[in-house]
Amino acid sequence: MQTGRVQLCRSCGARYAPDRFACTACDVGLVEEAPHRRVLTFEGDGVGVPVEGRTFKQRTELVDHLEREEVLHRWEEHVLVVARDDLDLVTAVLAEADDEAGEEVGYYLDDWLPDQQGELTARLAEEGIPNRWDGSELVVAEQHADRVEEIIDEIDHPDALPVDDDEGDGGGELLGALFVAADVLHRDPSDPVAVRDLLDIAERAEAAPPPYGIDVAEWDGIRRMAGEVADLLGEQADEEQVVAAARALRDALRDMV
Repeated sequence: MQTGRVQLCRSCGARYAPDRFACTACDVGLVEEAPHRRVLTFEGDGVGVPVEGRTFKQRTELVDHLEREEVLHRWEEHVLVVARDDLDLVTAVLAEADDEAGEEVGYYLDDWLPDQQGELTARLAEEGIPNRWDGSELVVAEQHADRVEEIIDEIDHPDALPVDDDEGDGGGELLGALFVAADVLHRDPSDPVAVRDLLDIAERAEAAPPPYGIDVAEWDGIRRMAGEVADLLGEQADEEQVVAAARALRDALRDMV
């Protein structure tokens, strides 16, 4: 967001440099400062409406709605404070947002460096993917899971060579998808998207020829390890077993993708 214009939080009135996209106090999106902008800060006593657990997108959409209705408000951490007369309106907006909200997916990135987490946050902002951090866990809507996994893989493995689509090497794409699924599972063995993907990929790999550059023995080993992880998931085995098997698969694939 390099506009050269000062960014403004219309909830609290804080001003930010043009390269910022969120208010650190309110955790909502910023807008360009302009003469017609009205800061909707609410002063004095009011009614607190808990909004803990709302995504960045949901909080920003809520503020957009309040701005259109000219509802004065302020944030006190995860509590939205409004006038008592506006409580019914705010409650209705939140109820509507709950009806529209879909499932969420979490990615545990506890072994990532702060620079990597910062790069991931910036990449997601560039692509308009709403997200939030819960400690070292990144949480996004399930509809964005595939793209988020690609970005995580790109940051986690910056030296990986891209697959040349002209070669028609579907096996290379299979290896990459298998690596991503194993990488997620070794962090969170119950991640629903990663579980689904690994089971699907392990089944597809059984009938697939070795990818370009991978000999038969290596490919047989990868398929065996993927099958072991799939069996553990199907048996609903202890999470520690799944984590260990997924980590071994990820490590075996690291130099192949």
